[in-house]
Amino acid sequence: MQGKRAWEELASGGKGCTMGTPRTIPREHDHESVELLVSSRAPRQARRWVSERGSDLPPGTLDLLLLLVSELVTNSVRHSGAVPGERLQIALERGEGTIHVDVQDTGPGFDRRNLAPGPHGLQVVESGADRWGIDRSGPTKVWFELDVA
Repeated sequence: MQGKRAWEELASGGKGCTMGTPRTIPREHDHESVELLVSSRAPRQARRWVSERGSDLPPGTLDLLLLLVSELVTNSVRHSGAVPGERLQIALERGEGTIHVDVQDTGPGFDRRNLAPGPHGLQVVESGADRWGIDRSGPTKVWFELDVA
C-alpha cells in the first residue's frame, strides 16, 4: 500500500519540523504544474501526476511525497471552501537535493492557531516534511519541501 512506510515513519515520531520555515528553492526555479477540478477524485489524480514525476525517487521518498501531496489536496478539497468544478493547482519543483510542492486553491486560507485539536492532514505534513508553510500573498497556497539525497 502506497504511503504505508511513510505513515509508519510519521507515527513513530517523524521529522518534527515546524511550520513557517523559509523555502529553500528560489521561486524562479523551473517547475511543473497541473490544475485539477475540485472533486473527491482530485487526491488520486494528484498522486498519479506526482508519481509520474517522481518515478526515479527511492520508494520510501516517493511514498512520503505521495502521502503529503494527498493530504494537502484532500485538505484543499474538503476545507478550502472551493466548490466542485473550481480548480486547484499543484506545482512540483526539484532543486539540488530538495523537492518543493505547492497546492493552491481559491479558498480564503486559514490560521493554523485556529485548528481544533485532533488529527489533521497538516499534522501529517508537519511531521513528514522538512519545511512547510502557508503563502497568503495571493490565492491560498500551502507548500512543503522534502530534502532528498
